[in-house]
Amino acid sequence: MPDLNLLRDLGDEVRPPSLDSLRETARRRNRRAAVFTVTACAAAVVAVIAGGALLAGDGDVRSGPGPASKPAPIPSRTADESPTHQSDTSMTPKEVVLADNAGLGFVGASADDPDSRISVWEATCTWCPKNFAGVRPVFRAMATTTDGYATTKYRRPPFPPGIHYVHSPAPGVLMVVDDANGGEWLVREDGTASKRLRRVVDDRPADQPRQWFQCLSGVEQATWCAVDVADETVYEWRGAWTGSPGNTLSAVTPGAGLEPWGRQLLDASRGALVAWWDQNGVRRTRVLASSDTTGADAKRLVGDMVLGTLEDDLLYWSHVRRSDDIVFHVGDDGGASWRTIKQSLPTRTVSTEEILATPGGGIILRHLDYTGPTLQVTMWRLGSLEEGEWTLVYSGEVPDRDNGLMHPLTAVGDRLLSGSSLYSDDDGRSWTAITTWR
Repeated sequence: MPDLNLLRDLGDEVRPPSLDSLRETARRRNRRAAVFTVTACAAAVVAVIAGGALLAGDGDVRSGPGPASKPAPIPSRTADESPTHQSDTSMTPKEVVLADNAGLGFVGASADDPDSRISVWEATCTWCPKNFAGVRPVFRAMATTTDGYATTKYRRPPFPPGIHYVHSPAPGVLMVVDDANGGEWLVREDGTASKRLRRVVDDRPADQPRQWFQCLSGVEQATWCAVDVADETVYEWRGAWTGSPGNTLSAVTPGAGLEPWGRQLLDASRGALVAWWDQNGVRRTRVLASSDTTGADAKRLVGDMVLGTLEDDLLYWSHVRRSDDIVFHVGDDGGASWRTIKQSLPTRTVSTEEILATPGGGIILRHLDYTGPTLQVTMWRLGSLEEGEWTLVYSGEVPDRDNGLMHPLTAVGDRLLSGSSLYSDDDGRSWTAITTWR
């Protein structure tokens, strides 16, 4: 029976990431957050929403002497009528994307042209037969566009389900990165997608800064990779650039021309922000700040690296919860000497924020609130570490599935891309949100 065989095959299509991968991804999502207790949890929610499309029948137009008669009203669908689909046992990519019960998997946009976008959707086939377990099949599809979804191309995604984010490595191409299982795929402007890219472990430099992206190492943990779009090959760097069970991956890419530096993963028993950096090939560490964990007024410290810096200085931040100040820790000349700069904060509720440096020397504080199907993003900008005040530069909602927000800003020329749904053309002083994804 072909239909039953098809349903059995559908089970092979869905390959959820392992629990260990979900834990690791959850850890990396909050690795820059500096709460000194790491908690990883994974929740899977499956929502099946039954629905149907209304049929629009042709009106009955009668001819005769006198004025032309009006079309008869379109009859309502009776209970025994069913919508027409291309197949009784599957869904086309377009049917998946436009389904009333479609759930958004993840999104992405090009840094060169934000109207060039990709979105991936998943929907339960409400008209398909149930399988032996009494469950209807689920289908996935991706929608690509070059004009902000005025026109759309629909295709089956070549990548399995998982936790993905979208990177913009070159003009006219987007790259889907599997952040839980590892793997990369290129999606071009015509909607075509590559097979899984070849991965080579090699310290091969990249010509453009945007070719670097955070990837899952085949042996260790998170590391930096460089993609060659023409060769459809990813080059994985290991060694000093790679995260480990005790350290984050380097805050700067191998292409920055600097020695790697990062921080030690926070230890709940110590409650300290500890920097690591390589100096002439020798790994060094320094305790930058620590929590006061004694007494009834124990103060909890949060802190992390400032990401996106392109200078020789190492840059970290720390904040005592429910206080008004933030402290920046600066390692001048690659960590040869250290100093601190204290600044007031625009909000006291700083815990899992990311603090990012812009190419023009500004500092962005980005606060994320997960509130359901959308993600509330609030960003402030500080013009300089040394002086000035925080300015509110964006407050609004973006899709909850904008997984690119887990990673640093993408800078291409004068444009900054924060995740896949926010971009700025004035060094982060103002932001434009992308809201249309199908």
